[in-house]
Amino acid sequence: MKSLLRQTTVLLWTLLLIPLFTACNDEDDVEEIFMNKVWKMSRLTAEGNTGQFPAGFWSDQASYNNSMTAFSREDTYTIEFKAGSGGSTSGGTFTAQAVKATLTGDWTVDGKNGLLTLNVKKQSTTESDILAKKFIEGLKKISRYEGSSKQITLFFEEGQATWLIGFTPKP
Repeated sequence: MKSLLRQTTVLLWTLLLIPLFTACNDEDDVEEIFMNKVWKMSRLTAEGNTGQFPAGFWSDQASYNNSMTAFSREDTYTIEFKAGSGGSTSGGTFTAQAVKATLTGDWTVDGKNGLLTLNVKKQSTTESDILAKKFIEGLKKISRYEGSSKQITLFFEEGQATWLIGFTPKP
């Protein structure tokens, strides 16, 4: 009888402790998502649009062709996040490359609420390409993110519209 009571007690405690060891953590793994990789832009569009880029974004075919040529280069439309002092994973510095312009600055992230801010401190030059201009404008207005180590989407507001910039890790 004592053995059955002991087994039942052990079983009960085991069942009660399972949730403690399997509880879900709602906070993103910021280090896994942001650190130690260069992200390459894969899309830039208004929320709700299904295309890679918004329809009617370019005024003519030549502008579109120039943008796509620059976009296809491996060294354009990238961003890299680096940890802050002391290896902080809640922010640090970033470097972003448009076509001609390089942006550098600080970033902070709240992995629990999906908040991200980029503080651009320096922009090396201006851009004439319409996609590069939108890329830079967007990075300066980023307010939140969604994603994982395989893809991230950065969101910014412009007027009444929410825009997004999608990224995948650069090979």
